[in-house]
Amino acid sequence: MILDLRSPFLIISGSWNPAVLDPQWIRTILFSLPDQDQHSLFLVQPSVRDLDDQNQLTPQGNTVYYYSNVGVRCNSNQFELFINEVEKDTFDLAEKTIRGLTEIFQYTPISSYGINFSFFDTIPEANICDTLKIYDDFDPKLRISSTDIRTKLFESNEYDLNFRRLLDDDGVELYFNFHHSVNRISELSKLSHNAFNQYFDKIFELFSKQYNISPISEIEIERHKF
Repeated sequence: MILDLRSPFLIISGSWNPAVLDPQWIRTILFSLPDQDQHSLFLVQPSVRDLDDQNQLTPQGNTVYYYSNVGVRCNSNQFELFINEVEKDTFDLAEKTIRGLTEIFQYTPISSYGINFSFFDTIPEANICDTLKIYDDFDPKLRISSTDIRTKLFESNEYDLNFRRLLDDDGVELYFNFHHSVNRISELSKLSHNAFNQYFDKIFELFSKQYNISPISEIEIERHKF
């Protein structure tokens, strides 16, 4: 499996004003860069595909603003944070960014946050495909072009684990969402710089054998390019 860092690692759902989070504000307030520094902020227009409400794969909108290897994006319903490397400096910057966000928007109403991981394999092993196939007795004239399985798993009082598996002609995609219901943004301050590794280790513990997920030190990674 390939770990896809082009999808957001952290999503905070609530009521946001994306007009406030313009490039200048992101540069000088959120990332604390000098006002005259016009070159440290990188813009990425993602090509990762999302599933919309009609279950159609559509290109993502909205630009991701990166400083170093931490990116942010915001719409009226959610704030998203991306990481583009799995190393200490990136985790430290992500933690600093989250801490700054909780201080600046301490009165912003939120309903939940999710820690998310995406994986894909364009040439999956046969045993993985077999676990995702549906063996309904369809008419022989019908060909199954894709299978989308969604499961909610309860493993901790702290979160629900939403697990989605997609099998189609392009291969296999896995999506893990550790969903935390909260009503105060200050609760995100509990996330440490090691949160990425902590949640990844949980996935590795529970699913590595069945879905061929390698340890974080060995896994192949797909990143945003800028």
